[in-house]
Amino acid sequence: MFKICKFTNVCRYLRLLTEEHAVIKSEQLLIAEVKKTDEAEKAAFDELSSSLRTSYAKEQEQSDRVKTWTVIASTLGALFGIIGAWVANEVRMRKMKELVPDSALLTSLVKEITALVEKQQSEVAAFIMDIREAMHLKAAEGIPVVTPNKGMTDYVLSEAIVNLLQEQNKVLTKELDAIKRLIAIELNSKTETPNVVYIGSDMEDLLNKSEKNIESKMKLQTLVEVVFLYTLIAVSLPLIYAFFKGT
Repeated sequence: MFKICKFTNVCRYLRLLTEEHAVIKSEQLLIAEVKKTDEAEKAAFDELSSSLRTSYAKEQEQSDRVKTWTVIASTLGALFGIIGAWVANEVRMRKMKELVPDSALLTSLVKEITALVEKQQSEVAAFIMDIREAMHLKAAEGIPVVTPNKGMTDYVLSEAIVNLLQEQNKVLTKELDAIKRLIAIELNSKTETPNVVYIGSDMEDLLNKSEKNIESKMKLQTLVEVVFLYTLIAVSLPLIYAFFKGT
């Protein structure tokens, strides 16, 4: 009986040893699988980190490249704008020099106009005086004469001549109306009149036309500058966009 119990205990012990060995073996297998899983997870994490670093580096490089080309494009645009403005100003100045005569020519022209005005004033005054003396009328209203001074500029002298011509036109119109009425009354008196040159507001119209011509040409030049600038921008933007899209 004792032997049977002892044999039974031995069998149970062997069975427990076998089970323990199987459990230990299973535990070792599980530990190995866990280690492999940890290693795979670490490798995947390292690969992900490397990919993120590479992607960030590429993105940073592309951003730096875009900033660099943006600065270059802005600099070139500003440089082209400055060159275009300088060329436009040079062309405008040349056209202004072509439109406006030299100071010497303008001075000689003003002197000639002054001499002609003085001559015409003397002829008109003599003519009116002769008519009034023949018709026994009172003295005519005096017409002022412009005498150029040394300190008077060409512009001031031209303005004075234009104002003088306007005043002279008014006085002559008044005097001639009175003379026409008197001649209509005294049809029997015949008087030969010398050749008289009348100067009205033609000079003022000429000056206004010249000013409008210069202003229209300046506006046209400004329009050409704006069109040139917009054309440059319209041509540059697609090229820059295509370059960035290609990179």
